Parts: sequence; structure tokens; C-alpha cells
Amino acid sequence: MTRKEDDPKRPMDSLRRKAEQETAQIKKDLAEERPDELRRLLYELQVHQVELELQNQELIERSNDCMNRNSAIMSCSSWRRLVT
Repeated sequence: MTRKEDDPKRPMDSLRRKAEQETAQIKKDLAEERPDELRRLLYELQVHQVELELQNQELIERSNDCMNRNSAIMSCSSWRRLVT
């Protein structure tokens, strides 16, 4: 699968480009690793990816909770202003 050209106006593309630049040396180092070590590293990366996905989901849920609470507070404040 080929990637489209990065759009510099999109922040995720910029992050991707920076990450690729910073991992260039790692890529060279991996070429020298043994297959069993590569399997271990792949496993560690997969576990880390799942951890990040779980953290992201938790952040999304907490963000939604905060927005809902804020909305409830604002509704209550608006109602109070109408009553008084």
C-alpha cells in the first residue's frame, strides 16, 4: 500500500514525517538484529500499540464526560438566570 504525499497543513502528517526521520537510525540497527530479537521487539511494539489505543480510548471517554458535565453546568446556570 502506498501513502499519499504528506500534506504539510495536516498536523498528523507532520508528526508522521518527524517520526520517520527520528527512526531512520533504528531502521538501520534493526537490519543487524537476529530474527528472535526482531520477534521480541515486534511483540513489544504490538503490546505498546494496544496500550496507546486503550489510553486514547480512555482519554476520549474522559473528554466526553467533561464536555457533558460542562454542558450540564452551563444549562443549570442558564436556567438559574431565567428564573431570577
